[in-house]
Amino acid sequence: LKPSKGSLWKSLSAGLALVFGGLILLNVHSTPSFARSFSKFYLSKNIKPSSDHLTAYKFRPNVSIPSHAESADPSKLLENLNGLPFEQSSQGTVMPIDLVHKQKLPHTGVWIFICDNQRRVLLTKRAPDMVTCPNSWTLLGEHSSVGEELDPEATVFRGMQEEIGSFLNHTLVAHSGNLMPDKMPIYFTHDYGPKLEHRTDRQFTYFWYVELRISGEEVLRRKETGAMDENSKMRWISTTELEALLFQRPKDFCHGSVRAFFKLGVAQLKLFQESRFVSFGS
Repeated sequence: LKPSKGSLWKSLSAGLALVFGGLILLNVHSTPSFARSFSKFYLSKNIKPSSDHLTAYKFRPNVSIPSHAESADPSKLLENLNGLPFEQSSQGTVMPIDLVHKQKLPHTGVWIFICDNQRRVLLTKRAPDMVTCPNSWTLLGEHSSVGEELDPEATVFRGMQEEIGSFLNHTLVAHSGNLMPDKMPIYFTHDYGPKLEHRTDRQFTYFWYVELRISGEEVLRRKETGAMDENSKMRWISTTELEALLFQRPKDFCHGSVRAFFKLGVAQLKLFQESRFVSFGS
């Protein structure tokens, strides 16, 4: 079949992204204006907010890189590839997710602790054909799309609607907010090894709590066809059961980096649910 002009442009854009992305990394310290010009060109031609691209960052000079599962303030640690402060993410460099991971660049995202009206947590099982962590249980997670870097809640609602269904809007949410007391993201880092060319995730991850007004069974009934493409199964489980599962079947949760994240988040979630107090700051 003859490709359409649109598909030809998409293929060309993808190639340009890889070429120019590499050039950015080579030139970012010596010619920051090059990265800025590329970002403006790429945004004008190819990018709309989506889950396929994100804003890449670098660590600011002379800062201490946080440890895995450590609370970290991106505004103090990160800057755009063109040298601008983290708060000016709208002027940052947009790159394909795969390239960001291959180049080990910091970025932002969310882990969503979705609870139904019985306070059971949603687990999803990654599909067997996924490149990373196939057949493992996880939470719903999303990278921050272009324009969402300073608004994690926007990422949360986009992610829920893309992965579960458009019916999950604000009217079905009783509470939504940052799960951590200091409101900071948690740093996730993991090198996936030589089989994946040492693809490395370095994500500043917001732990976000969403309490639904409906049951998990109702969510499953209303889940839209085509949603959850990356996941093969959904399961609702209490925090107590989840703690036990992490202890009894640790390999069901991919690797140690993921398990450490789970344990931190579940401990905080359990404290919150036991307190039955909602107080989410800005």
